[in-house]
Amino acid sequence: MVQELKSLALYEDIVEILNKDDFDLYWKGFKKSPFALYNSTTVVLCNHPNPPKDFSPLREAYIGSWNDSFVGNTAINLNGHYTAILNMDTLYSLDSSSSLNKVYSILVHEMFHCHQLSHNENRWADEMLFINYNFSQSSISLRLMDKDYLLCALDDQNKYTRDKLLTDFIQRRERRKNIVGSMLNYELALESIEGTATYVEVKALAHRKNIDVMDVAEDFLHNFDFEDLNKYRASCYAFGLVICLILDSIAPNWHEEFTNSDTYLYKFFKAKFGSFNELTDFSIDNYYVESAKELINKYVDSKKESFENFNKSEGYKVILYGNLKLSGFDPMNVISMDNKVLHKNFIKYNSSCIKDQALSFHKEDFWTVDKIEFFVSDKPKVFDHGILTSKGTFYGEVSEDNNIFCVDLYNEQIESN
Repeated sequence: MVQELKSLALYEDIVEILNKDDFDLYWKGFKKSPFALYNSTTVVLCNHPNPPKDFSPLREAYIGSWNDSFVGNTAINLNGHYTAILNMDTLYSLDSSSSLNKVYSILVHEMFHCHQLSHNENRWADEMLFINYNFSQSSISLRLMDKDYLLCALDDQNKYTRDKLLTDFIQRRERRKNIVGSMLNYELALESIEGTATYVEVKALAHRKNIDVMDVAEDFLHNFDFEDLNKYRASCYAFGLVICLILDSIAPNWHEEFTNSDTYLYKFFKAKFGSFNELTDFSIDNYYVESAKELINKYVDSKKESFENFNKSEGYKVILYGNLKLSGFDPMNVISMDNKVLHKNFIKYNSSCIKDQALSFHKEDFWTVDKIEFFVSDKPKVFDHGILTSKGTFYGEVSEDNNIFCVDLYNEQIESN
């Protein structure tokens, strides 16, 4: 009940802000959407015209029990309406106005994804590309240069030098495209979808704090770690944010044209910037080469360590065997190696969800999984035709050996708790 009241209090604060806010300030044509605040037990659903039947009205909101429709901070289709959802267990303390502003801006970010979905957005990233992403020394060296040129251009108030920096950025990115090929589309898609949502988030936070957008953007960019390949996905958000801010200066009123296009943000920006000369001959400073080498080595070592730590987890190991179809995961929190993917937050199959860490084993088709491993602290209970664990009930033939429980699943059936 305490958590319900806390979420309700936050809901009331957010609704008060929403009622006074004008999303056109952040993005032309951007409309507000239903939203939900949830924790591990309770969901508070707001402004939704068709709530689930098992939700009860309370203070102009709807209260229901958590289910695995509510996973992560994202946008979902709930009963035919795109709905922004926030996991309050993973967000900030709600005890200060600054935290309220931050939570509100994150909600605006997720509402922007609802806006994108309602406009039939099709520039979403293919997460399969990142699972198989090959970090080469030459590609990472050029990307580090990308970052420096782009950030310098954002800060430069002189049009001549800014345009020179942007030309340098475009030339090196085009060269990197020749190295990584279609893999670059993963970055371009994230910049287009998450970069624009982060841009809207920054503008909402600046508006709430009544400070300059560039001051908030600077704080955001400090928090993005460009030099940790484990955070490569998040760094694409930052690249997209910077490109959006630069577009504001070179092509005002660009929002609607971009929304109605099917062009990646970078290509849209490149067209607005104008012509540039292709880079035919250049050298990469040794600083970038050595930095790239170090980053790749750290990344490989950290992946090995993560898999080793998972296999050393305490408790009882559960192994599920079957022909399973992957239906959801948190792309910000996965680590891949060979045919294995370590999920740090959750993994979903069909309409079921296994929370916390789990290791999936994939066939040639990434979306088909033949084995899942996870650990539980309490000993699983075996019954006829299945097993009961703290992470779900699984039906199949069960065998036990030295604290390892193997389940050969019937008809891929899983009931998550």
